[in-house]
Amino acid sequence: MKPDLILTDVRMPGMDGLDFAERAHEMYPDTVIVILTGYDSFAYAQKAITIGVKEYLLKPIDYEELKNMAARLAEEIHAKKMNSRRFGIYRNILISLYRNCDLNLQGIFSMGESREKVWCRSRRNPSN
Repeated sequence: MKPDLILTDVRMPGMDGLDFAERAHEMYPDTVIVILTGYDSFAYAQKAITIGVKEYLLKPIDYEELKNMAARLAEEIHAKKMNSRRFGIYRNILISLYRNCDLNLQGIFSMGESREKVWCRSRRNPSN
């Protein structure tokens, strides 16, 4: 399982919430992490930013603020997933096109040739 969103507190039994968030960010770099805490500490907030926490909310929670944040994060997560899917589709199309043209993908991408050069080269020498 790969979570889209993790909500955690700073102080928890067994493991500090910031340590948990840091490990979670290492394992799932695309996962959005939100910390909800009753501790208004600059040091906690600063560490949270350093490890990639997206939001840091203080308790008591303003439920309207939480609702708005959740809606905004849901939109961001959805947009990111859609862009990732589009990239995958475009990548597969390009690979298919290049294979059909019998071009060397490794050479094209490593040399950084422009689309025009690739097109011209493929037209001049189709076996290349």
